[in-house]
Amino acid sequence: MGMRSIGRLMLLAAVLATGCAQVREPQGGAKDEVGPALKGTLPPNGTVRFTGSRILLRFDERVKLDRVQERLLISPPLARSPEVRMGRGDEVAIEWKGSLDPNTTYVFNIGDAVVDITENNPAAGLAYVLSTGDHIDSASVHGTLTDAFTGAAVPRALVLAYAVGDTVKPLVHRPSFFTRTDAEGRFRIAYMRPGAYHLAALNDRNANYRYDLPNEEVAFLDSTVAAGDSRPFALRLFRELPATQQLVEMRVMDDRSWRLVLAKHSDSLSIRQIDRVDDPLTWYPEWNTTRDTVQLWPSDTTLLVGQRFELSERGSVFDTITYRPLKRMPFHVALEGVEAQGRLELVATRPLAAFDSTKAVFTVDSAVVPFAGMIVADSLRRFRVEGSVPKEASTTLLLLPGAFTDIYNGTNDTLRFSWGSRTPPALGQLRLKLRSDSLVHLSGPFLLQLIPAQGSVRELRIAELPANPSWSDLPAGEYRLKLVEDRNGDGRWTTGRLDTGLQPERVHVDPDKAALRSGWEVEVEWVVTP
Repeated sequence: MGMRSIGRLMLLAAVLATGCAQVREPQGGAKDEVGPALKGTLPPNGTVRFTGSRILLRFDERVKLDRVQERLLISPPLARSPEVRMGRGDEVAIEWKGSLDPNTTYVFNIGDAVVDITENNPAAGLAYVLSTGDHIDSASVHGTLTDAFTGAAVPRALVLAYAVGDTVKPLVHRPSFFTRTDAEGRFRIAYMRPGAYHLAALNDRNANYRYDLPNEEVAFLDSTVAAGDSRPFALRLFRELPATQQLVEMRVMDDRSWRLVLAKHSDSLSIRQIDRVDDPLTWYPEWNTTRDTVQLWPSDTTLLVGQRFELSERGSVFDTITYRPLKRMPFHVALEGVEAQGRLELVATRPLAAFDSTKAVFTVDSAVVPFAGMIVADSLRRFRVEGSVPKEASTTLLLLPGAFTDIYNGTNDTLRFSWGSRTPPALGQLRLKLRSDSLVHLSGPFLLQLIPAQGSVRELRIAELPANPSWSDLPAGEYRLKLVEDRNGDGRWTTGRLDTGLQPERVHVDPDKAALRSGWEVEVEWVVTP
């Protein structure tokens, strides 16, 4: 090979090496986490006596649009959605048809609708303001939005203000001003015209600023608010009970029960099969305490997949549903052992049909004793060992395979349950000193709930405060306390009604958790402060 050929090969290698280096990802350097910022606007931000129908936003970097129809908020809302489009790589144009209302301040909340093209960082908190009058209005109202029952913050819900005296009816027509809550349920409606307003909130399922769907949640204040009032206002979001019964949610569970969540309390639910009229099923129901959720266990799962059923209440059909399991049913039935006031109970994952006492071995303090048998507790899934066992005794129940048979012919594996004397003791006790703040009077009756991190909720009815309830035989873990002001005394939480101005029953949640360890006796003091 000659020197000229060698030189050409060396040159080609150098070019290839340079090309490879050019396409490598840059190494090092901090990740860009700063969103786009406004570099300029046309007309300028804060313009007054505006008469146009178009604004231009120029950013300090190249940007793109992201879910504009959902994320761009214009307050007050325009009669028709504007057209939003990209100009140059760093420009966004917003244009609308028709004129704006006179003497009105408009706020264009850019929010997350504009992001940079490199890391998708949003222009969070960015707003553009203009006025068709002689000045920019500066009044505002602020507060929080929480779920009326759980007390949890409600993010990204609409908070709406309606000027008192306008012909606009709250929650039926578009609001005078509005905003969205942040991730912590906080809101601030800014740049408002001074005056009195009705304040409301809405989980708007169809994005039309109106309360017009049965699955939308709503909140309202009993009195009007003044724009510029510095006090925080608390709104509580709730879903109204429909005039007729509705099915909110349904699911076929792994163990073939059918979990139905209803819109409201039911005492006469009926289910009728449409496709298997020649072979009627038997359903074993399990209701929750408020009778708005039921688990239905079919007596036979053969050829049940895809079958249709009618749900009715008091003879009126309100839904047609189809049975569709998502997973294979486990063959073996599982059981859990619990101790309830000195009695031994077994809780099965499916309703039980038979028990073979010859496959049960019962020992007390290591001595085998005659087994008294099992009786049904409160459902076909809960069975109680007959007779009580002293707490100081160490008790063991051994169940051999096939001791229990469920309604689908599934059986148990070998199971061993132990109760009674253990070191350390497995159960604890919680005593509560419950009273209201000295500056606030809370009238009963009340519902008090003890809510474990896992397991069933325990509920007590309390006539008045102060009160000193207690719970024994509690498994170790963390517990939360919830108090419901049961104004109508029906034994359950009652939601609100917008048309009659009825607020939902007030719920108080203890901000502190009660931690209970094995064998502990814990005393908790809760001063309820609305």
